[in-house]
Amino acid sequence: TDLVTDIMAKHFPEIVTNTARVCSNSTPPNPNNHGALPLFILELIQQKHNARCAWQNQRNLVAKKMLNKLTKEVQTALQQFRVNSYNKFLSSIHHNDSSLWKVTKSLVNQETNCIPSLYTPTHLIISNAE
Repeated sequence: TDLVTDIMAKHFPEIVTNTARVCSNSTPPNPNNHGALPLFILELIQQKHNARCAWQNQRNLVAKKMLNKLTKEVQTALQQFRVNSYNKFLSSIHHNDSSLWKVTKSLVNQETNCIPSLYTPTHLIISNAE
């Protein structure tokens, strides 16, 4: 019985881990995530978050300068990524197929987000003072 107990104790963590894995709902990764950022930008953002945490905890000038530097780097990297993505998108448009028409249609038929006017029971509110 000691041998059986030792074997069961040895395999118990493995059994629990496998059971938990089988019973949990895992979502498969989305392979069509076209809006994903490159890894170097994600790393820059993570560094910026860490720098913000350090600045909020320490409140010293060195941490603030590092945070400002990383913020500018992230903004520059994101802007460059947007420009490169748009240039790649524009170069993929061909006049022979329907891609040019689809782009034109999406630009012409843009929906505007109209915020409705605020009303009181007696009149229309135009400014913050009212």
